Amino acid sequence: MTAVFISYRRDDAQWAAVALRNHIAINFSGTGVFYDGASIKPGAKYADVIEDTIDECSVLLAVIGKKWLTISTDTGRRRLDIEDDWVRREIARACSNGICVVPILVDGASLPEAKELPLKIQPLLAHQSLTFSEPPKDSEFDELSSFLEGSGLNKAVSEAESQKTFENATMSSSPTAIGEAVAKALLDAGTDPKTMVSVAELRFEAENFEEQEAILKQALPLLASTEGPDSEWVLSTRSHIAGCLFKQGR
Repeated sequence: MTAVFISYRRDDAQWAAVALRNHIAINFSGTGVFYDGASIKPGAKYADVIEDTIDECSVLLAVIGKKWLTISTDTGRRRLDIEDDWVRREIARACSNGICVVPILVDGASLPEAKELPLKIQPLLAHQSLTFSEPPKDSEFDELSSFLEGSGLNKAVSEAESQKTFENATMSSSPTAIGEAVAKALLDAGTDPKTMVSVAELRFEAENFEEQEAILKQALPLLASTEGPDSEWVLSTRSHIAGCLFKQGR
């Protein structure tokens, strides 16, 4: 099940949606987090996936940047005024289902006034918001983590500790600074974790095993979140990590 749904506009503060996805997937291993850039599989029916995921989630994070309220179509009509606008539909469905909706204010944005919002998403304003800088500060991530733990996601972290046994036992040595920089760049760009695995395999072929390790370490929790902790992708990635560690004599 997906516990956290991230709602955002791709042309308004997408970087924040990526940062939230990465933080939750890495720090709340075992907790499902929905980010449409990585969570919708090819061939899936977009509307069905979105609606079904919102129906089962516990928290919806609504990323609101400076343009969120005013972004318009080519004809000049504000997107929020269109019933089929996906951001409007996502928030309205979450509000009608009684799901906790948290406004995430980024890029200096502030909460809109009720009169500026369609009636169905005005309940958004009743929820306490969180503010994020670019890049996010540790204190801002700490506040988000405290909220998520208070929402019951700490249980998911506890249950996931057994999944981390392999990682703690085999990944104790720090990878090269180059490898860490590559992995961070991929994450910051919102790269799909499966693509990160492919990039890591190129490092393996070039015998850059520490870089491969760094990338796979970052991809692993994302895969566990999107594919499931016992999925073929997760097991295969763990095997690849073992292979690159062997090549390093570890």
